[in-house]
Amino acid sequence: MRSVRAGPAIDRFLKGIGEIGVADIKICGITRSEDLRLCGEMGVRAVGINFWPGSKRFVSPERASELLKEKPVGLEIFGIFVNAAAGEAVKYAMELGLDVVQMHGDETPDDIRWLRRALPHDRRVRIVKAIRVRDAFPAGEAADFAAVADGLLFDSGIGTGYGGTGVEFDYGILAGAGARFPFVILSGGLDADNVGDAIRSVGPHMVDVCSGVESAPGIKDRKKLESFVKAARQASI
Repeated sequence: MRSVRAGPAIDRFLKGIGEIGVADIKICGITRSEDLRLCGEMGVRAVGINFWPGSKRFVSPERASELLKEKPVGLEIFGIFVNAAAGEAVKYAMELGLDVVQMHGDETPDDIRWLRRALPHDRRVRIVKAIRVRDAFPAGEAADFAAVADGLLFDSGIGTGYGGTGVEFDYGILAGAGARFPFVILSGGLDADNVGDAIRSVGPHMVDVCSGVESAPGIKDRKKLESFVKAARQASI
C-alpha cells in the first residue's frame, strides 16, 4: 500500500521548524509487535506507546524495548506520559530512543520547561503537550504551552480519563488551529467516518487515532486502520 506520509510537516517539526502541511497520521496505543508492523505496512508516519499505568494500553519500558526491536524504518515513536514522576520521560526517551515525548496529563508550562532542560542535547527529542478541549477553544492554555512545547495535541475533554476514550468533541471549535500554531495534532474520537471533515475544519499537521482503529483496547483492526488511512489521505489531497 502506498505511503500516506505527508512530506515535510513532521520532518520540519522534528527539526524544530513548523509548517502547515498535509495531515500525517499517528496510531496511538500500540501494544503488539504485529500492530507495529501493520502501521509500517500502512505507511503511517508515527505511533504512540503509552507509559501511563492507568491506561488500558499501558506498555512497560521492558515490553517497549522488545517492541521497538521490530520498529519499521522511518516510523517515528511517541512516548505518552501522564503526570509522570520527574525524570521518567527523560529516562525512557534516552533508554528507548523516543523521537517525541507526549505529556498528556496535568503538566504545567514550568513542567515542560524543566523537561526541555533535562532532555539530552545530543539529539533532538521533541515535546508535545496535550490540551483537553471541551466547549470552547482553549486559547490561553494553548498559547502558554505553544511557547514552551514543540507541538500541541488537542484531545477531547469530555468525560474523564487521559486520552484513548473514543469520545468525540466539536472539532469546529478548533477551526483553523493548524494555521495558528507551529505544529498541531488533532485527536479525540477520530475514526474513518469523521476524520475527513475534522481535517478540513482544523487543518492539523497530524491526526491521532487510537480506539477508532481497534477491535478491543490495544488490538488494532486491519480493516478499520485501512479505512482510516484512506479517509485521512483523501481529505489531505
